Amino acid sequence: MVQGSHTHFGDVRAEWGSPSDMWDSGEADYALLSTPAISPVFGNNPGFTTFDITDGVVSNVEFTFLDLNNTLGKTSVPSPVWRKTSFKDFGLDAWNPTTVKEFLI
Repeated sequence: MVQGSHTHFGDVRAEWGSPSDMWDSGEADYALLSTPAISPVFGNNPGFTTFDITDGVVSNVEFTFLDLNNTLGKTSVPSPVWRKTSFKDFGLDAWNPTTVKEFLI
């Protein structure tokens, strides 16, 4: 697992094949997980990522974020609403280049 980057938003990426042949059937080289920022700048809902590692296998990946959409245009701030997005909901039970490639294509 490669974890990081600086985009302010949660993101999933993988690379396989050559740039001119990106959607080929080759093996995925890596899977990148970009964690959401904890600051609300750039329209981002602040968040963080959690996951388990057992015997070198990454699983149970979840983004947890503070949903600020219900605060837009309000004069008083409602109670914060934390939401979770589990990667299992998208068929990603384990995190590795192959499963991420299958998810993306």
